[in-house]
Amino acid sequence: MTIGGYLAVLGSTLCSSRWTGCIQIYLEALPPSLPETTGLTFCENSCADMLWFDATTLLVGCDSGELALWQMLDDNCNTVKRVASFLEHNNIVSSLDINSNKIVASGSWDKSIKLWDIAKEESIATLRKHSAEVTCLIWNRTEMNVLISTSRDGSIVVSDLRESSTGCVLGKNSGLATTAVTNCSNIDGSEIAVGFENGEISLFDIRQASEAVISTNSFHKRWISKLVYYKNNKIISASDDCCVSVIDIDAGGQLNTIYKDFRHRDFVKGLSCLPERNQFLSCGWDSQIHVHFDHMFDNC
Repeated sequence: MTIGGYLAVLGSTLCSSRWTGCIQIYLEALPPSLPETTGLTFCENSCADMLWFDATTLLVGCDSGELALWQMLDDNCNTVKRVASFLEHNNIVSSLDINSNKIVASGSWDKSIKLWDIAKEESIATLRKHSAEVTCLIWNRTEMNVLISTSRDGSIVVSDLRESSTGCVLGKNSGLATTAVTNCSNIDGSEIAVGFENGEISLFDIRQASEAVISTNSFHKRWISKLVYYKNNKIISASDDCCVSVIDIDAGGQLNTIYKDFRHRDFVKGLSCLPERNQFLSCGWDSQIHVHFDHMFDNC
């Protein structure tokens, strides 16, 4: 994940009989010529997701259910220190997102979603919208009070925090786990893309409830682990089939593959976009970071 010239990467390894994690921070460098790690910090627990809380602070979700706040103490990020931690989930923190009001949402395998005021170091709400593990969540791009979440129970739930209802469930549950979600580019923020365990991706209109599906296509052979919006009506998908895809959304809402990359040799788990540099990054369980350039698919 990138911000202000910094590239932060989470890692996990099996050490003896337990999993441990690490945070690697690079300064103004991109693959394939990464220098020596500027900051390398080991964590007590394996790390599952992260976000930049501000220009010098990372929030990391751990397998233990902990959220840990890590801060760079110098401009060269030689020293990274854990400055706060929050332990209210009792299983893996699978997904994190932050809205424009700096409210963090965390989704967990304990089936709950928690909202956090990190500045005050406290949780402010707990949402129980799913009957199985929460796999991914995002704040709506235009409505900072609207949260969208996916789960192994197969549901896609849109929660408006200004209302006390249980949330709107999109589409008809196919019985497949919903695994990843991202906002799309339309101006009113009504369109989202959702990934499924069988490698399909669907485009939804969150205003339409049961008739929300705009289009569906199969892009991967296995679990979709990550979806992100890139630019110019394009989204990027990463999958446990070791493939990275760029998908174009045409004017009619149809989804079309314009690029596939098979350089990874294990599950692809992370994506980070640098649209201003016309490139994006992918990383996976093969311990590799690959860079993808626009010119690889612009003429497709």
